[in-house]
Amino acid sequence: MGVGFLIDIIKSTLYNNKSQLIHILEELKCHKINPHYKNELRCALPDGNTNTSVQIILNEFLPTYVYSRGEYDKYEIKDIISFVQYILKCNFKSAIQWLCNKLNIEYDEEKIIIREQSETIKCINQYKKNETIEINNPIIDESFLEQFPKYIVKEWIEEGISADIQKKYDIRIDTKDNRWLIPVRDENNNLITIKGRTYLPNWKELGIPKYKHYKNHNEKITNNILFGLNFNYQHIKKENEVILFEGEKSVMKAESMGFLNTVSIGTNHINKYLIPKILSLQCDVAIAFDKDVLLKDIIKQCKALSKFTNTYYIYDKDGLLDGKDSPVDKGFGVFLDLYDNKKRIL
Repeated sequence: MGVGFLIDIIKSTLYNNKSQLIHILEELKCHKINPHYKNELRCALPDGNTNTSVQIILNEFLPTYVYSRGEYDKYEIKDIISFVQYILKCNFKSAIQWLCNKLNIEYDEEKIIIREQSETIKCINQYKKNETIEINNPIIDESFLEQFPKYIVKEWIEEGISADIQKKYDIRIDTKDNRWLIPVRDENNNLITIKGRTYLPNWKELGIPKYKHYKNHNEKITNNILFGLNFNYQHIKKENEVILFEGEKSVMKAESMGFLNTVSIGTNHINKYLIPKILSLQCDVAIAFDKDVLLKDIIKQCKALSKFTNTYYIYDKDGLLDGKDSPVDKGFGVFLDLYDNKKRIL
């Protein structure tokens, strides 16, 4: 019996019998266990009082997240087995043995091949097989940005993006190329690219692109950034949810409405570079793409994430939006209605 088979038995036993999972949590001295969530369990750590500190997603992989411990690696997906390791301060093999003992599962040490990776991480790696590219984004020197003056776009104020929000996101202008500029930074606040949006109304007739990247225009770079994460990470963790928009302006509009747990991906496709970054946030995900994205395409992209975390989509089924509108383009009331009626992918 290999360890992989043992893991399957352990997780199947716990997934198919919530009372057994609750028993394991009680044995670990977790408390304030809330079994009333439909697709997850929440509880407090043995030495904590917050009843939502621990989240266990009730699917076959049992991803398990801890939200109130700095020493617990927030950038790595964890499962129930590594959670046992964390609580008992033991190695992987001992955690398997402990679980087998508590669940009356036969444990044969001589036949075990130790595998340090959690099943969840393995599945993510399988998803990324032959696709993963280690990206070290080139960082643009801040002096390059300083050649462009800071600017408040009056048209954006009329759309709902306040002057203060524009200042926060350091909006600039390129008068030579007739573009408003949005600096795009990574989660560590490094300047990765600058996205320029033309303000010429007849850009199509002139044959010029609507958007232009200043330096680092390769899609491997521009399509692996969660815009706004450098500002909004703590809000995302506080809300235990990230709202994914397409465009950078949507993040700024949402913040003007009071929604700070947002990022944008700069496209309507959650690509192979973004999936690990999104999952590393270890929170619920709500996809809020523009009106023109087909529902079947949204659902397909949700399913790439829903195996590992609670995933929702925001979709306008009642005709509240026009054409290519973002969910935030019609104001606070419409967005709140769309958000309150988001659907979960099971």
